[in-house]
Amino acid sequence: MAEIEGLEEKKLTSPTGYRSNTIDVNTRATIQFDAALDNRNHRSASGLVVWRQTGELLAFKSMINWKVSSPFVAEAYAGLQMFN
Repeated sequence: MAEIEGLEEKKLTSPTGYRSNTIDVNTRATIQFDAALDNRNHRSASGLVVWRQTGELLAFKSMINWKVSSPFVAEAYAGLQMFN
C-alpha cells in the first residue's frame, strides 16, 4: 500500500473532434476491475479500466478506500466505481 499512497485520480481527455456526450449504440466494451486489501490498516485500493472492442482505452480510474472491513467490501467498492 505504501507505493500507491501518492496516486491521484486522473481523467482522460477526448481526442479532438470527438463528442463525449454522444453514445454509439454499436460500441462494445470490456470493463475490468479489481481490488487489493490491506487488512492491518483497513484500507483498499481499487481500479477500473474500460476497453473498446478494438483495444482502444476508453477510461480508467483508481481509488483508495478507508475503513474497509473485508475483501468482499473491497471488491464491492471496486464494482461500485462502474456507476460513479
